[in-house]
Amino acid sequence: MIVPLDPGSSPTRRLAAFLHAERDVLLAAWTQRVVDAAGAPEAKGQGGPALGGRIGGLLDQLRGALEGCPEDEEEAARRGRQIARVSNVERGDVERGERVGAGGEGLAAALREIGHLRAILCGGCARGGIPLEGGGGALVHAALDELAVVLGEQAGSALAAAEGEGVRLSEEVKATRDRFALLAKVSVVMGDSLDYESRLQALSRLIVPAFADASAVSILDEEGRIQRLTDAATDGQGAAVRRARRMPVPVGLLPIIEDTLRTGRVRYFADYDREVLAGLPADDPYVVATREVGVKAILFAPLCVRDRQLGYLTAAMSTSGRDYSPEDVVFLEAIAERAALAIDNARLFREAERQRLRLAQVFEQAPVAIAMLRGPDHVYELANPLVASPFQGLDLIGKTVGQIVQGSAVQGVVEDLDQVYRTGEPLSRTEIHLDLPVRDGSTRATVYADLVCQPMRNEAGEIDGIIAVFIDVTERVLARSRSEALAEEHLREQQQHEAERNLLLARAEQARAAAEEASELKDQFLATVSHELRTPLNAILGWTRILRTTRLPAERQERALETVERNARAQTQLIEDLLDISRVVSGKLRLEASPLDLGTVVEAVLETVRPAAEAKQITLTPSLGSGATVILGDPARLQQVIWNLLSNAIKFTAQRGHVEVRIGRDEAFAAVEVKDDGRGISPEFLPHVFERFRQAEGSTTRAHGGLGLGLAIVKSLVELHGGTIQALSEGEGQGSTFVVRLPFVKARQAEAEALAGLPASAAPDVERPPALHGKSVVVVDDEADAREVLVEILERCGARVVAAGSAAEAFAAVERTRPDLLVADIAMPGEDGYMLIRKVRALPPEDGGLTLAVALTAYTRREDEARALRAGFDMHVPKPVDPIAFLDVLESLLRRGHAVEG
Repeated sequence: MIVPLDPGSSPTRRLAAFLHAERDVLLAAWTQRVVDAAGAPEAKGQGGPALGGRIGGLLDQLRGALEGCPEDEEEAARRGRQIARVSNVERGDVERGERVGAGGEGLAAALREIGHLRAILCGGCARGGIPLEGGGGALVHAALDELAVVLGEQAGSALAAAEGEGVRLSEEVKATRDRFALLAKVSVVMGDSLDYESRLQALSRLIVPAFADASAVSILDEEGRIQRLTDAATDGQGAAVRRARRMPVPVGLLPIIEDTLRTGRVRYFADYDREVLAGLPADDPYVVATREVGVKAILFAPLCVRDRQLGYLTAAMSTSGRDYSPEDVVFLEAIAERAALAIDNARLFREAERQRLRLAQVFEQAPVAIAMLRGPDHVYELANPLVASPFQGLDLIGKTVGQIVQGSAVQGVVEDLDQVYRTGEPLSRTEIHLDLPVRDGSTRATVYADLVCQPMRNEAGEIDGIIAVFIDVTERVLARSRSEALAEEHLREQQQHEAERNLLLARAEQARAAAEEASELKDQFLATVSHELRTPLNAILGWTRILRTTRLPAERQERALETVERNARAQTQLIEDLLDISRVVSGKLRLEASPLDLGTVVEAVLETVRPAAEAKQITLTPSLGSGATVILGDPARLQQVIWNLLSNAIKFTAQRGHVEVRIGRDEAFAAVEVKDDGRGISPEFLPHVFERFRQAEGSTTRAHGGLGLGLAIVKSLVELHGGTIQALSEGEGQGSTFVVRLPFVKARQAEAEALAGLPASAAPDVERPPALHGKSVVVVDDEADAREVLVEILERCGARVVAAGSAAEAFAAVERTRPDLLVADIAMPGEDGYMLIRKVRALPPEDGGLTLAVALTAYTRREDEARALRAGFDMHVPKPVDPIAFLDVLESLLRRGHAVEG
């Protein structure tokens, strides 16, 4: 029996709701119980239940009284008794003569029916999990008990009225009245409590002495063994009766007891000693104790309910000399019936209570979350602790699932519940993502759960709720997510390692290819050197042998000598190129710098290459501008640069082509631009045009000779002058342009050698660059001589110089003075120049982190320069340093730094 009750309400209110919801069910069950009762007159077609259809009104009265019932049990019992006293529901039934009569069959039937009603109520409450206790239980029991008393009183009043009308009542009728009064008391006692052991003891005391001199109740345990439970006796007989009760039942007595229980009828022995005890061993403890009591007549009444054997009740006459009539036998049957009902109800309630507690224990301690949802809105009616635990104490009862569970899956959960409620089919879902609120509502807990839904049906078979089981799989889902994340991370690491491995392999392959290419280039270069050296030697040796062995005409002899001279000069140029590139690689190439006019250098080179241009009918177009373009440089090396560029332009320009040379200027640099409309440079070769040993034509079928060193030497010479060179071409057949940029410098008043080679007092003054005047400069070099000459040069130019012998001293000076310029050696003990500049660059700008810095070093390779610039230096100046060139570099750097600041 499932009733939609609020588990949070009091037991009394739940009992009232139970009576309201189950009224018709209880009434039908009571009617069926009355009709099915074995031996009852109602079961023999004698007009139906004595109380008829009046029980429904009684249930309504009880329900109404329970709605306002106090929890105080005494007050509740008073109200229950009042209901029985003021009610006339049963009075007509009892007072109908045809039902009461002299034998009192109507009263007996009414009392049995009240007992049936009590059993139905107790059983229904037990199955519904409603304890029939507290104020509500006291009210119901008191009403039923008092009703039995009222029925007995009504029967007595009817008999008294009959006597008052002149009807002389016989002793038999008076005895019947006394039995009715006793039966009413028995009904009260047996309905007073569910503790049937104490109620049976009270029953025994009621029977003695009104109905017997001694009485006892024995019940059967779960194994069918007899247990003598209670006893009572008249004064002086108690001790003997108790001794008899403690004695084991003789084997010879068992057939009588078994027959009594099997037939369900009372067994009567008028002379118990002669009829029964005489057939048992005289020394049997039970026989001895029973004879001590002096039992004469005895009744064995079975305690049976619905074909279930519960035990038996004995009533015996001894010292009083009384005997039992057939009416007494019927009366004891009625008493036994009420006792059996009380035992059965108590046992049913205890069993139901045990089951309820067991189910409640299972419900509370279940390893999964279980909730009972009522109605189509899925309202929480019951929830075990695992349901409530994620909500941190939030009260769920009375709220709908939609109010509690939120998140992306809530609509799906509600739809699933609706489907179960609508179709009556179970349903399950796995790993639902739910967001659950906590008590303060400020945060939500994320939970993953498997859901199992089972419909619940009422007595009519209609679905009125759902049992929802939530299995928390959050840890499983999170563990899997963590595992998947770890797997993904592991995969990413593997992919990263694979990518790094592939990158390393690619770099190794590139390095191998580069090494192979370099080796191939060197092989090609050696082959080219061999070819370029042997070719002029072939001409020289050939004509020399001819001249020694043959007398030639004057014209032929002159031509032979010119050929020898031309090839000797070509071989000399080849050797010079090889020596130059060797000096560049070893860092031994030196400039003899002096102020010069760049235009004059270009004009001199133009005159040199003009014959070659004219031989190919190539137009040379100079655009040198007006006025002198003074720079500091080595005239011979600059001529070598310009000559190489112009020679290449003429070499790679077709007949009747055009070559242009132009000098340009900007604020800080002079530019020489050589442009031709010759064969151009392919995009693939353009990035490598200044590399050593590189030639666009590398095969034996190339159209032009040379070692492929010219442009590499040109770039090195330009960079030694502090300048840059750039090659431009739109592709093969589109011509090419080379642009050389050289820094401007003002003419010095004395030569650098005089300043560097004489004592400070004897050294002539140099022009003091205004950019250095008043500037703060930190100079660091571990060699004292080198440090002193730099200090002397800078101080003569008006700079404020701080000298340092180590990187640590220099860094402290930078932090202390925040200089405009730092000049640092690279190779120093302890910390070198690279470490020093990194520490300086790590300083904030306001603490000197942006100080202009020049690396002054004997490491002069291109990679050394690149390393210095990467480390943080602004300029790289190789040793030995030319004072004038050094000052010019510093001035250029300071101007550039000011331009950036501006």
